[in-house]
Amino acid sequence: MKKRTLAASLAFLIVANSVFATDVPSTGDKKTDYSPYTNNNFPQNVYFGDTHLHTSFSTDAGIVGNMVGLDVAYRFARGEVITQSHGLKAKLQRPLDF
Repeated sequence: MKKRTLAASLAFLIVANSVFATDVPSTGDKKTDYSPYTNNNFPQNVYFGDTHLHTSFSTDAGIVGNMVGLDVAYRFARGEVITQSHGLKAKLQRPLDF
């Protein structure tokens, strides 16, 4: 019985080794480039912005009393302090890039 268990264990290890083995490149193989920035296909010049903003021109925002116009919204996006429709001051911690 112990011989069968030992033989089964050895057979399992041989199969498992062949399944989970990885190829190690030899010194004669082509050099592998490990740089994460080589041939990248993602943007390198990224901007922070917001493409959705309600102003006094927005019907749904106008219903709730938003009176902020385009010029005030632009100043807010640039990082300036503005006075909101309900009288509170507002400023972005980080101005938008666009």
